[in-house]
Amino acid sequence: HLEERMVQNTTTEPSGSQKLVLVAGATGYLGKFLVRECKARGFRVRALARSENKLGWARKDVDEVFVGEATDPTSLEGICEGVDTVITSLGITRQTDKVSYDDVDYRANSTLISLARKANVRRFIFISVFAAEKTAFTDMVGARERAVKELTSGNGMEWVVVRPTGFFVDMKEFLDMAVAGRVWMLGDG
Repeated sequence: HLEERMVQNTTTEPSGSQKLVLVAGATGYLGKFLVRECKARGFRVRALARSENKLGWARKDVDEVFVGEATDPTSLEGICEGVDTVITSLGITRQTDKVSYDDVDYRANSTLISLARKANVRRFIFISVFAAEKTAFTDMVGARERAVKELTSGNGMEWVVVRPTGFFVDMKEFLDMAVAGRVWMLGDG
């Protein structure tokens, strides 16, 4: 029942000529900025969220909220219907007992890739990490790179993999660790 999971924004009138972009990870730090930028560039925006209020300040720029759980493929049925482009920054920053990097960074993104292909989405944009080939041995990067491999090895859909160096929000985590006397490092340090 797709209609039950779609919440329309009553402040934004969709135009038939605007292309629809799905932003997965829209409730996260980067995702909220992606939503704002897509809207500023004239796209209609559908956002995946566990609940509408998780979007916070970005809600005003969302035309449609698709309520679903990224780790539950059955709750995502229909998410890509009518979508021109999917942008996913979906991932977790910290593994917990409830979800793992494999659950979100790989499986949830893999489900989106599959659903996008099934719905004939034109383009899929995947936000990964810089220098992944050097850090793919870590659980987080390894999970994301399995999704990248799945995306790039398929056919029938344009794809883009974006590899940013990091986000300033991450710097607070490093500062907190340094203040506590411990810092997570890769390589020889």
